[in-house]
Formats: sequence, C-alpha cells, structure tokens
Amino acid sequence: MRWRRMRRGGWWCGIIILCCAACGRLEPSPAGPVTGASGPLRLALTADQTSGAVPLTVTFTGRLAGSFDTLVTRVPEVSLAGGATSDADLYSSLPDSLAPARAVYTAREHYFRAGTFRAVMRLHARGGDVVSDTLVITVQPD
Repeated sequence: MRWRRMRRGGWWCGIIILCCAACGRLEPSPAGPVTGASGPLRLALTADQTSGAVPLTVTFTGRLAGSFDTLVTRVPEVSLAGGATSDADLYSSLPDSLAPARAVYTAREHYFRAGTFRAVMRLHARGGDVVSDTLVITVQPD
C-alpha cells in the first residue's frame, strides 16, 4: 500500500515539474548553444560602415538565423557594446519583462575619438545570454 502511494506521488510530482517547466515557472539554465529544427541559433552582425573619420555614426544590424520561434528574451532583447564601455555597464533588463525573439535587431553607436573598437551585440534570453557576434570598427582622426 505504501509503495503504491509513493509511486503515484512520484508520478504526480513529475507531471507538476513538466507543467511548471512548460509554463516557464522553472527556468532552465543555458547548457550550450540553442539548437532547434533549423539548426543552431546564430546571430550575424553587420554594419552600414566599419571605418570612417571622427565623428562616426554606425548603424548595426543583427540578424538571427536558426530556430528562434520559441525563444523568450529579456527586455531589452539585445545590447551593443561599441568598445568605449563594457557591456555590463550598458545592459540592465527591465524587471519581469519578457518578449519573443525577433529576426532582426538594430542599434546605433557614435564614435567621437579615433581608434579601433570591438563592437559586440548580445542577445539576452530568459536563461542568460544566448548568442553574440563581433565586428571591428576603425575610426580615423579628423
């Protein structure tokens, strides 16, 4: 009798865990690259220009490829560290704000001094950063 109750209790516990995970109440931590039916998730970062004279304004476009239709992101979804400050200083998600992933993200960065900068765009999912891509921007003196 006792064994039968334990077996039933374990079965119900498994169903509750599966339901909570499906509803998003349990948040799995990312364990490597996100892979779906269309293959691994990738972010391709491009820029309207990668070099120019001070002051330089660059518009970045990040395009997602792969299976992202079920991916839930934090808001704001992406951050762009253009090279002047660290990404951690720039990104702060809104509390309890989530959004479905989109195919295209854009960001603009202004460069007011000469140098070579590494621009990094990161996609922030509910469980942590998912994908990122990097471009090198060269700014010449005026």
